Amino acid sequence: MGVAKKLRQYNPEVKVIAVEPESKTPMQGLKNLEVQYVPSIFESNAVNERHYVNIQTAEDVARLLALEEVILCGPSTGAILPVALRKAKTLPQGVIVAMAPDGGEKYLSTQLCDEDKCRDCVLKYKIKCAYSPDVVLPGIDH
Repeated sequence: MGVAKKLRQYNPEVKVIAVEPESKTPMQGLKNLEVQYVPSIFESNAVNERHYVNIQTAEDVARLLALEEVILCGPSTGAILPVALRKAKTLPQGVIVAMAPDGGEKYLSTQLCDEDKCRDCVLKYKIKCAYSPDVVLPGIDH
């Protein structure tokens, strides 16, 4: 809400797009405001659009960011980015600011960084990274 207010001081035409997990989907860092506590700072009239993301998409995007772009983030960032990218495709011009509310350090010991899930992600999206079977790292026995 604070960022929205500040940006609207510079440009009243700024649109605010909220990203929430699906109603029965727990996602650390994001809340579905239909079923969870609504913070007192939230102003529903300040939000122009709401989009809902499932946990599988959020975790896949967070893994892809780590594996392809070396950006370590959590599932809340993984939820926000695909909404921002879809929105960008619909705009003829403009600037999109997508907030990355968390880093990924606290997820290193969770299923987000599970080796099998990361390998599955590499195969599913056909990306190149250290998990790819055709990548041989020098000095490491395979």
